[in-house]
Amino acid sequence: MGNRKYSDRKPKKEQKSKFIIVCCGLTEKIYFEQLKRKFGFKGIEVVYDSKSQTKKVINEAIKRRTENTVVWAVFDKDNEEANEFNKQIDRAKKSKINYAFSNLSFEYWIYLHFSNEIGALTKSSLESAIEAQYAVNYDKKEKSTTDLCNKIISRAIIEKAINNAKLGHQTHSKNYTDDPSKWWSCSTVYLLIEKMREWSDSLK
Repeated sequence: MGNRKYSDRKPKKEQKSKFIIVCCGLTEKIYFEQLKRKFGFKGIEVVYDSKSQTKKVINEAIKRRTENTVVWAVFDKDNEEANEFNKQIDRAKKSKINYAFSNLSFEYWIYLHFSNEIGALTKSSLESAIEAQYAVNYDKKEKSTTDLCNKIISRAIIEKAINNAKLGHQTHSKNYTDDPSKWWSCSTVYLLIEKMREWSDSLK
């Protein structure tokens, strides 16, 4: 036999066994569940707690994280104090938790499905724009949210949202590098969508 060095072999990378999304809004839960169904994303679990704030979402994500689990925490800036918002993002990083946030709210991510406007948009202006664009009564209840998600979740529309979000993220990162609390009208949810695709493809 030859002088093959077994120590030179690179160990095969172990496949993660679970992909979990932890979120705190009904809109987020329905959106990700619809995304799974429409795109056939496999092996992804959505964990939802309507009463959770950013800190509790990250706590739950930390609790569920294992060596074989991919965990994402999804949260909004909303009315969170700037220091606390940035503190929780830092905590997620240190705890090796993947995270996707929207500033001001998840509705901005939805807004990016049809617009790339960057600016100090309020929650009420976002919700009004969504209602006008998709002819829905967006009262954030299950039926209206499901109807909305059915209208916006398609490959072409999602690609547009991802591209719009990337542009905004790059702009905010350049202007306010170390202070996500100032990234008003910004969403990094596109990062999660891309990882959901990769995960589902790896199971095929």
